[in-house]
Amino acid sequence: MRVEADCIPCYLKQGISTLRIAGMNDKEISSTINSVLGIINQLSLEETPCYNSTVVLRKIYDIIGIIDPYKEAKIKWNDYALNQYKDFSRLVEKSDDRLHKAFKVAVAGNIIDMGITPDFDVDLAMNEITDKEFDHDDYNDLKPMLKNAKTVMILGDNSGEIVFDMVLVEEFKRLGLNVVYSVKGGPILNDSTMEDAVQVGLTSICEVVDTGNDLLGVVFEKSSQAFIEAFKRADIIISKGQANFESLEGSKRAGDKTFFVLRAKCPLVAKCLGVEFGDIVLKRNRS
Repeated sequence: MRVEADCIPCYLKQGISTLRIAGMNDKEISSTINSVLGIINQLSLEETPCYNSTVVLRKIYDIIGIIDPYKEAKIKWNDYALNQYKDFSRLVEKSDDRLHKAFKVAVAGNIIDMGITPDFDVDLAMNEITDKEFDHDDYNDLKPMLKNAKTVMILGDNSGEIVFDMVLVEEFKRLGLNVVYSVKGGPILNDSTMEDAVQVGLTSICEVVDTGNDLLGVVFEKSSQAFIEAFKRADIIISKGQANFESLEGSKRAGDKTFFVLRAKCPLVAKCLGVEFGDIVLKRNRS
């Protein structure tokens, strides 16, 4: 997915959300945003939206001198989700199709996004686990692939959401599959890192690798060898969230083995997915 003019307000919205989380007042926010406006016209139209977002956010992090503005918020949402984990598990256990229900739990967690939608409604998303179907659902494409698969790799997205994904990890393991889960190699927005994986106990139930970078989405050229090898080795890739979708959508490297699981949080992403704004999808990549 490539940049469009409508991406520019999103860069700034993520920046403003970050500054508010960091405790900046309106005057400080205005001053900082003015300082980064000069790099907007230097951003490449050939890059992905998530890569350009990273450039803007890194500049903001440098200006305010805070390595991880979302640190406390990430801990909070991890704890919140952990308190719900038994309820997630019960929903899956009572389902006629446990894996499909686990995917619905996982996509519900994708609403936790402090950059794009800081006013997200977790209760709404939780209700959708039982009351709403995927608006685009390629689950029937995935099911036959499970018969010959040995390893599934889940590309993680946000903190808090990582706990919702643990239900999916457990279901893949119950089917006899090896699971590798990826987190960011450093803090960016509220994306999950190894610190989050340890906090929620994910490292005790599956292999966890980090990307080797603090970039939004997947950037193979700047990724760790461990991440690249795990990606190649996996028979199925489950890609969570918008940034991973933006960077992998349509790519040959992601191939037909990649399935995107996300809520369309912006009109451009929704258009690219072929759905409406706010829809939830489980969609196979078409390279």
